[in-house]
Amino acid sequence: MNELTVVAYAYTPGLPQPFGEPKSGIRWQRMEYSGETRLIAPLKDTANMKRALAAIMAVDVVGYTRLMAENEMGTHAMLKDVRVNVLDSRISDHSGEIVKLTGDGLLARFESVIDATRCAVDIQRDMLDRNAQLPENRRLMFRIGVNIGETIIEKEDIYGNGVNIAARIEQLAEPGGVLVTEAAFNHLSNKTAFRFEHIGKKRLKNVADPVTIYNVVIVSQDTTRPTPSKWRSRNKMAAFSAAGVACAAFLGIGLYFMQTAGNDLTTASGPDPSGTLPPEKPTIAVLPFDDMSEQANSTSFADGMTEDLITDLSKLSGILVISRNSTFTYKGQVVKPQDVHRDLGARYIVEGSIRRGQEGQDMRINAQLIDATSGVHVWAERYDAKMTDIFSVQDKLTAEIVESLAVQLSDAERKRLAFNDTEDIAAYEAFQKGWQHFQSNTPEDLAAGLAQFQRATELDPAYGRAYAAIGHTYWKSWVWGWEASIGETYLTAPKRAEEFLAKAKETRPTANAHQLAAELAIYDRRYAEAISEAEQAINMDPNETNGLIVMAEVLIYAGRPGDALQHVKTAILLDPLNPAYANFILGLIHFGQGQLEESIPLFESALEANPDDFAPAAPLAAAHAHLGNDAPMKAALEIYLEGWPDANIQEFRDYWPYRAPEDEARLLDGLRKAGMPEG
Repeated sequence: MNELTVVAYAYTPGLPQPFGEPKSGIRWQRMEYSGETRLIAPLKDTANMKRALAAIMAVDVVGYTRLMAENEMGTHAMLKDVRVNVLDSRISDHSGEIVKLTGDGLLARFESVIDATRCAVDIQRDMLDRNAQLPENRRLMFRIGVNIGETIIEKEDIYGNGVNIAARIEQLAEPGGVLVTEAAFNHLSNKTAFRFEHIGKKRLKNVADPVTIYNVVIVSQDTTRPTPSKWRSRNKMAAFSAAGVACAAFLGIGLYFMQTAGNDLTTASGPDPSGTLPPEKPTIAVLPFDDMSEQANSTSFADGMTEDLITDLSKLSGILVISRNSTFTYKGQVVKPQDVHRDLGARYIVEGSIRRGQEGQDMRINAQLIDATSGVHVWAERYDAKMTDIFSVQDKLTAEIVESLAVQLSDAERKRLAFNDTEDIAAYEAFQKGWQHFQSNTPEDLAAGLAQFQRATELDPAYGRAYAAIGHTYWKSWVWGWEASIGETYLTAPKRAEEFLAKAKETRPTANAHQLAAELAIYDRRYAEAISEAEQAINMDPNETNGLIVMAEVLIYAGRPGDALQHVKTAILLDPLNPAYANFILGLIHFGQGQLEESIPLFESALEANPDDFAPAAPLAAAHAHLGNDAPMKAALEIYLEGWPDANIQEFRDYWPYRAPEDEARLLDGLRKAGMPEG
């Protein structure tokens, strides 16, 4: 019977060896098969080895051979400078350790995959800034891969499958890009504000099983410009057609409030949204207040107070307030002010905590204003109060911020700040609970939110904001085809939206009431009225991104797409982490101006970022049809019909309220070419 025997032994100097004379002390392995020696190979000395779970970052220079061939001394000097001032510095900042240099690259080890990924992103951002000053052929660019896994650490080197995978995925990264494995992604997805693109499973050299990888969407210091992604441009439509969509209907209006906090940041190339906000205005981000209450299920109160503070500050024209969609991505996280400044472009940060007693009547609120560029506290305050004093505390918080930033208020702004939507604490709490449900964006949550809004109006019959929220709920149910969840039908839901809009305006009209009025008016082809309502919403709340997007939509359908551009630019800057729907509107601006090729990547980006919103697939199919791109045209139409199987040309004429016949024809004729039935 054949037998395999493996024997390990130490090398004895002077005895012949099949691979030449090794260094004394190296351990060897002899493999005998049925008594015949087949192979003798060296074994590593395990005396100085240790195993550890670690995050590995692999970095490599793109096109290093070419750069050296063109300018050897200059490339060497530049790489040396970058190693000291970018790589070494950033790795040290994030508590990492360089464990191996590889000529034009390196391996670094971190105890935390979050630190490793933040380091990788910071390196790529630093290189973006450096390369912006250089001609394209002299730019030094890195590919970076990040993985987490078991490693073998030996003296000044590192081994193991975790290291191999990091190095392999680094080779797949695009210039200036960062790829992470699924193992790393699982640690990152709920603990950082990064946005990711799912690339899929890839086979890697010398790795047995396929590895799932993700691309980190990197935003430069100009937060409106992510780095380009080859993964976005490769087989886009194949990825889109695989995405599940569950919506029942779409209107070309009114979807601005359907954004969710989970949308990816993927602002595709299009009109340059940079430089739209006056630099002399301070930009502020209000982070979600921590809930430290003794009461159970009190999170909605802390979130509601945060949102109210954002709402109050948004009413002021002298400051720029980052949208809650972007700031709430940091909920539950410990973040550095400098990171928020980098990600959101905010100069100042408000953060704090709320603790309510067991009975819910006593509360302690801690708040602080921080200069995000330096981390220095501008002011900090603690408020001990009764629940009945909540509105007074909010007013004091707003006043402290305004005073600290030396913001000049107009008489109208002073009146708006002094105005409270309700003085009834119970009504206020009911509204906040309803708003949490409303933003969860499911049929069940819509019904739960409606019940809370109705309770708020029962407690305070003059609560205009709650009436407007009820109107938005009916409208949203109609847009998404969820009428049955709130006991309405396709015909009755819009009428109910109009009914509660009227009640909102009869009591205490707010910005959200004017936004709803603008949408209802544009659907009814009352273009001048829609523009007027949208203007009133912006005047009441100049920093509210929903109002800016509504105005842009109204102008597009009214035949003024060029005038819509500035509003979308501002919306993206105020909500930099959630521009999926803004990309759709940017695409419609290009589409409305006949710039079909420019509109395509924007529609694709919107679909990629939010597959549940299939609306951009319609103008995407039409654009491809006009350009004669048959395959992507069919793929885009398939996506749309998956979401709305009964869609037809006649219904599109009703639901996309273009004023100009040529604008309507551009969409409908394209859809006819794509194969949509007349109806």
